[in-house]
Amino acid sequence: MSNDLQAQVFLLKTEVVSLKAKDLEIEAKIAILETNKANPSIVPNLDFDISQVTFQKLYSVVKLVVNDFSINTVALIDSGTDQNCIKGGIILTKYCERTKEHLASANDEPLSIQYKLNKGYIQNDGYGFKNVFFIVDNITNDIIVGTPFLTQIYPFYVNETGVHTKIMGKPISFNFLSEARLN
Repeated sequence: MSNDLQAQVFLLKTEVVSLKAKDLEIEAKIAILETNKANPSIVPNLDFDISQVTFQKLYSVVKLVVNDFSINTVALIDSGTDQNCIKGGIILTKYCERTKEHLASANDEPLSIQYKLNKGYIQNDGYGFKNVFFIVDNITNDIIVGTPFLTQIYPFYVNETGVHTKIMGKPISFNFLSEARLN
């Protein structure tokens, strides 16, 4: 029985990896279309392989607001991350609640989580994007904003300078610390 479960878990993990790769390919194609939106007469060649996508770590300074506390810090913007995370010690645990939830890193190493912040806001240009964050002791970045954050600012586009969106017609930008290389 145990071997059957292990085989099923392995198959499910393989399927998840395949789906994430397909999702990344679709995101890359969408980014190309968004980039070329300004000149619709140019039709890009979207027939490419996932191996042509360049993986980069994209960092932006963000303002995290929790009740009466706020901090400007560097965040990793990562579309491959399923949850938002804050490095342990960045905010006081009085703003958090204990959790028994578990997360793993991309290389399947368990992350050390004891707390969860249910009402953290990424603030930019007067707008506050409410997010849930896991407080993780064993990460190197101060903040990692992933899919939950990015779905709030969707539709967005990425160029060399940052991630950009419009909220009620007002442009909002999360500028990168260094210029991104877009292929």
